Amino acid sequence: MDPDANNTIDLLAKLTATQYNLRSLFFITTIIALVFGLVAWHGVEILFVIIPNAAVALLSLAVGRDKRNAGAASLFALFSGWCVAFVSLVAWQVHFGGFGYLTDFEFWLFWPAIFALVGWLFFVLPAIGFVSLDSILYRPLFAVLSWASLAVVAYAVLVCTWAADAWYLARFPAIIGGVAGLIFPFLAKSRCPTYILAAGPSIVLICFWCFLWPSLEVICPGFTYTYGTENARNRSRLRVFQAIKNGDSMLELERRYPSIFPGSSSGVEGIDVSGGTERYEYRFQISIDQITGNVDHVSCELQDRR
Repeated sequence: MDPDANNTIDLLAKLTATQYNLRSLFFITTIIALVFGLVAWHGVEILFVIIPNAAVALLSLAVGRDKRNAGAASLFALFSGWCVAFVSLVAWQVHFGGFGYLTDFEFWLFWPAIFALVGWLFFVLPAIGFVSLDSILYRPLFAVLSWASLAVVAYAVLVCTWAADAWYLARFPAIIGGVAGLIFPFLAKSRCPTYILAAGPSIVLICFWCFLWPSLEVICPGFTYTYGTENARNRSRLRVFQAIKNGDSMLELERRYPSIFPGSSSGVEGIDVSGGTERYEYRFQISIDQITGNVDHVSCELQDRR
């Protein structure tokens, strides 16, 4: 057979395989995103699944498999950096910000993710398209420094150009970039399939929101009260108060749940707490025995909102 014909057949086979992989990538990750959106009703899965995969697919049309893996690896690395930065923000608010609990959860969850992804689309992906996998920038130390620097530059262009007083938050994009740069070189050169790297963020989000966090609310309501959203705080507090029985020690409750019972109950005759979850409105009244310091009586008013 003519060598040119063989080359043409090989090229068509490669294009067909690439189109098949891209269709599989879109199908799998889009279904995951839609299922997750219906179950948890969050928008972050759209940011980290559908839009990024479209960009990875476009990159795949112009570059080889190695660069395609690098594009998907950069997405997973960025997501990992965003997770670490968000956890550090939560820890700062709870332990050093003077709040003692998390505030503006939806804002800090959503908007940094948007700017991180815009920076990834317009700064990271173009750089991957031009930088060789053998470049010094793929070595771990240089990758950390280059990603952190690129993240701060992207933050300066996208945010600080219209919000000059936002420079004090530049440490968070630096954390995102530094963590991403630490992970990226290993993922980019790995043999992990592209669709797994691209679907990784959605899988992590689904496991966290649908399985891990609900389990923590049951097992460790004090933890989820401190680090959760307003709805999570109300659900966790409801679980704690529903478990209180006559004769329970208030000192033990204060020790076990310092965020829910922040003050001393010494000399206090009772506690009156009200709140609401997505489903219930509740009010708990606790009478305290002044001699023993134990719970003397618990009354609960629970009203279903549905």
